[in-house]
Amino acid sequence: MRNTLCSLLALVALGCGREPPAGPAPVPRPSEVDPLRAPKAPLSDSREAPAERVTWSAREEHDSGTLCLTSSNRPYQSAREVARRPGKPLDVSANGVLHVMVETSPSEGDCPRNKRHTCTVERDGEDLRISSHATYEIPSGPVPCAEGGFPLTALCKLPRLQKGSYTLHWAEKTMTLTVPSKLDVPCMP
Repeated sequence: MRNTLCSLLALVALGCGREPPAGPAPVPRPSEVDPLRAPKAPLSDSREAPAERVTWSAREEHDSGTLCLTSSNRPYQSAREVARRPGKPLDVSANGVLHVMVETSPSEGDCPRNKRHTCTVERDGEDLRISSHATYEIPSGPVPCAEGGFPLTALCKLPRLQKGSYTLHWAEKTMTLTVPSKLDVPCMP
């Protein structure tokens, strides 16, 4: 029994006339580690700058950006592309379908989320009053752009117009629309 006790004690390097076995100490299994005496992992690498927490700020815009007319009910192209399409005028015909496309493009580099952009058209005789409203959130610092960036595009349908002359009102701007006609640049100046 004494030899067994001495063998056990030798393993823990307490003596009994024997030297502990040579070589590296055995690695304890996870179930044998005392959590109070376990070495603590470093919280962060001191060479790296601490990551800043990104905060999001709500933004709201009314009647801003670019307004163009289109015969499509989908924003298949940007307002800038609509404005620069030489040789492809927009055909405005009596009782034809026309849509207003409003495009809002805030600062470059913003990566917005929770984007929403709407527009409405109210008719008062020959006056067509258009209003647009965009809401979104932008980050306080750089973030990966998962949702895609700007522009935000809203489409709204104009009422069917009879032959005549109409005035579009938007963002303190006006544009005369003659039905029927062909518009080389169907955007607000």
